[in-house]
Parts: sequence; structure tokens; C-alpha cells
Amino acid sequence: MRKLAKIDSYSMFANMIDETFAELFGINISELQDHHQYQKIKTYLLNSYTEHFRVYHACQHPVYMILKLYELLEDHPDLSEKVNLLALKLMIIYHDVIFKLMRELGWSEKKSAEKAFRDIHLTLRMPAKFADIVQTGILATARHKMPLKTNDLNPISRRTIALLLDLDLMGFGNSWSKFKEDTKDNWCEWQSIKTEQEFHKNRGVWARKFLKDHLKIYNTEYFANKEEQAQKNLSRLAKI
Repeated sequence: MRKLAKIDSYSMFANMIDETFAELFGINISELQDHHQYQKIKTYLLNSYTEHFRVYHACQHPVYMILKLYELLEDHPDLSEKVNLLALKLMIIYHDVIFKLMRELGWSEKKSAEKAFRDIHLTLRMPAKFADIVQTGILATARHKMPLKTNDLNPISRRTIALLLDLDLMGFGNSWSKFKEDTKDNWCEWQSIKTEQEFHKNRGVWARKFLKDHLKIYNTEYFANKEEQAQKNLSRLAKI
């Protein structure tokens, strides 16, 4: 997948937000311009993903995830019956909406999940059960593990969250050169806080812990072909 220019990723993300919320409301995209609450939400989302320090966690990240989802749907038409596509797209859109450096693990994901729940249920008055599924999925991206209480989720919700986690980490299974590019983009977000040496040292510690905590990186069959390369990339990073 080619690297998107900043302007391309911004406009594509804006369109994806429109498409997703039009589906949520059951209306045509053209009708969204008169929905003032939605327009406020959209502005917040776009402003968040275009914060000045963001490089990896900018608009291109959710755009790549949704483009890959569309690819999977073309290759596996039955996927639309196995997951909750609307909930998945909302998880993708919101999962990094709040992203702050120098916070404890899971802080940003928790705040992003809470924001999603507030917008979907409290502001837009969508069912709490639906908003809670979206929130649960976003929370799972903190440690990239399925929620502990998976028995509380129906099979479709479990598969939806599993696919979210795989889409979020799909870059791990890219070639080493592309994986290094993504690592550099992550470093760019930290360069005002840490030296490059400090960043890579911390990244190596993180990779070692991630491999220890995850016997497998991917949860679904759709990314099984990326598992070996992902393991190699993280193992190589862990030695830095």
C-alpha cells in the first residue's frame, strides 16, 4: 500500500468519517451538513488526528486500517456477516483520537474509548450496548490483547475486536524496511522529548516485553500470513 500524502490522508479520512456516521444515522451523506452535533464531532476528530506532533498516529493510520478492511471485504465477502462492520469502523476512527505522550500505558486508549462512548451514546443517543462494544474494542488496543471477559461478548463482537487489533498492528508484518519507516515515524513524535538513542533503547525494551506477552501477534486468519515476518521484525527490534 503506497504511502499517502498528508493532504490525501486528510481528505480520505474526512470522507470515511462522513460515510461511517451517515451509516450510523441511516441517512445520506448530503444530509450530514445539517447535523450540527455531528459536525462538531467531525471537527474534533480531524483536529485531533492533525495535531502538530503526530506523524505515525495521524490521519493516515486509520485510513490505512479502513482501506485494508475494504480489501479484506473484497477477498472475503462473508466477513461482513462475521463482524460488526459499523462498530469496527467507529473503533478505528476513535482508537487514537486522544493521543498524549508521557502518560502511563493505556491512558490515551482509555480517554479515546470514553470519548467514543460519550459521542455515540450520550451525544448522538445511539444504544448504550452498541457504544459499549466500540468502547471495549478501543480499550483492548492498549495492550493489544482480547478483553479478559470475552465470555461477556457475543461471537460477532469478539471477532470484531480481534480484527481491530490485527488491523492496528498490520504494519508489524511488513518488510523490515517498511517496518523501519513506521518506527521512524513513531520516533518523530517523540523527538522533542527523547533523543533518538533513548527512543530506540526504550523501543527495544517494549518489543521484548511485547513478544513475551504475546505468543502470537495476530488473532485472525486474515493476518496469519504476516505472523512470521511480524515476529522477525519485533525480534530484530528487541535486540537494538
